Amino acid sequence: MRVAVVADSTCDLPAALCERYGIRIIPVTINFGTESYPDDGQSLPRSVFYARFVRYDPLPTTAAFSVGQAEAVFREALAEADHVIAVHIPRSISSLIESAQQAAAQIGNRQVTVFDTGSLSMGAGWLALIAGELAAAGKAPADILGALEDARARLRVWAGLDTLEHLRRSGRDRSPAV
Repeated sequence: MRVAVVADSTCDLPAALCERYGIRIIPVTINFGTESYPDDGQSLPRSVFYARFVRYDPLPTTAAFSVGQAEAVFREALAEADHVIAVHIPRSISSLIESAQQAAAQIGNRQVTVFDTGSLSMGAGWLALIAGELAAAGKAPADILGALEDARARLRVWAGLDTLEHLRRSGRDRSPAV
């Protein structure tokens, strides 16, 4: 059984790794005020994003991909594979999983499995990469999902930030004031 892997752009996987392991990426949308860009690495290059991010007020926002976008990518993947494993960031952070699950339901849940990484950024990216490597090696969906569950249980992501200001402004820093 051939397995295709799909992830969202928040996993921050380099394009070369996605290409090497056939990982399809569904972009989220980045909004700077009234300007919207798909997070595809080309419409808004990272260097431009970060240059604008530090001086833009209010903070940019993101929007989840639509059910239709996910369904289109899943169908494209299923044209080349028998099963799709879709790897996404946690529902506690974003509605991406809900969009993916609705798209999977429209296709047929037996063909698409949506996996909650429980992590962000490259933490989710590492899990997508594990899935991609195992799929490329011809592993079955159950084997890939078992490996993902094991890796998720052991995964820890640490980040060093210059400032917590952006987290505070976005409402994501719930720690007491220092």
